[in-house]
Amino acid sequence: MYFVGELLTDPDVIKTRRQRNIQGGYVLSNVTETVGLDCFATCARGQCLASMSNCPKDCYNTVRETPALANARLTYKAFGNGEYRWGLVSTKAIAAHEEILWNYGPKYIYPIVD
Repeated sequence: MYFVGELLTDPDVIKTRRQRNIQGGYVLSNVTETVGLDCFATCARGQCLASMSNCPKDCYNTVRETPALANARLTYKAFGNGEYRWGLVSTKAIAAHEEILWNYGPKYIYPIVD
């Protein structure tokens, strides 16, 4: 399963869309923030992988009584024709009913929606 959204190639647009995260949106980008994907609309419709995964930041594993750890990582592949495919790859075995967790990055702040 892959992330689905609007491809962004303008760093200023990526930055502006990231600021929308306080409303619960999802904007992914490469490290240099030159290519991004805005999953805000598709996530709201349940059509994006982002609605099936979370960030372990500030989460706690109540079974193991330890901080939650990422078990997947974000990947993207450029096909050279302007097409990109974004997805998650597991970094360890993920059991049935276990939540998929990946690090959203150091700038991530959990959105508070009123």
